[in-house]
Amino acid sequence: MAAAALVAVAPARAVAQAPEQAEGADGKAAADAAENAEQAEEREAQATDTADEGAAAADEPPPDEAATDEASAEEVPTEEPEVDPTDVTDAGVPQAPVEPDKAVAEVEKAVQQVEEAVQKAEESPKEDLPGEYTIEFGDTFDWLRLSSGEWLKGEFQWMRDDQFGFDSADLDLVTDDWEKVARLHAPRVHTYAFLDGTDLIGRAVITPDQIIIETVDGVVTMPRSELLGVIDGGRRERDFWYLRLGVGFSSSIGNTSQGSLNGNFELGRADQRSVAKLTYDGTVGYA
Repeated sequence: MAAAALVAVAPARAVAQAPEQAEGADGKAAADAAENAEQAEEREAQATDTADEGAAAADEPPPDEAATDEASAEEVPTEEPEVDPTDVTDAGVPQAPVEPDKAVAEVEKAVQQVEEAVQKAEESPKEDLPGEYTIEFGDTFDWLRLSSGEWLKGEFQWMRDDQFGFDSADLDLVTDDWEKVARLHAPRVHTYAFLDGTDLIGRAVITPDQIIIETVDGVVTMPRSELLGVIDGGRRERDFWYLRLGVGFSSSIGNTSQGSLNGNFELGRADQRSVAKLTYDGTVGYA
């Protein structure tokens, strides 16, 4: 009897526990659903805030570009590019050298045109050539006319202390008194120094009375009597230096063999206003 009672009680307990477990499962599901609903509401609220911020940004007026550019210009000062004084226009210089038999005529024509332009300018109230005037050179080489009427073709090197140096195509370096130069046609760039301290760089035509120089800023006319010196090239330091070297050897053979070796060099710096040089001569002989 006792055993039968226990068996009957056990099923009854199992039946009682089943409803309790079902109730626990339902509660957990309800809690999870509530939590999911809260998270969905939070996400929706965040999305709404983001959309409001975007709309507010879109409603803001764009920044004033002109004001921004003006502020940038004030913060960063602009510097004007440095102008190279040797960068003279090539508009009036021929593209290639002219044949010698035609060059003299072309050079004379070019010098005459400049002289006529200067004369015309002197007759006008301005008494000067316009700055935009372009010298039409007759050749790419320098041409120097002596007072005797002879023309020299080559490269004008320097003028200083009333002397000049001209590297002739056929006669090498020619030096003489500056007063013997009647005219100079110089399409190559030189530096011209004047007594008042003015230095002008450019191409030029020199007449008996005036020097017409075509610079990067325009044409400038100066009295020839005010010219102090001329050097080849512009203001670069290397244009002021030069080096000359010379080597010689001689020997004789007879009852007594003799020989000698000599050498010399000259290092100098010559700008438009000063000259300095260092020279050396040496000889070594044997007998």
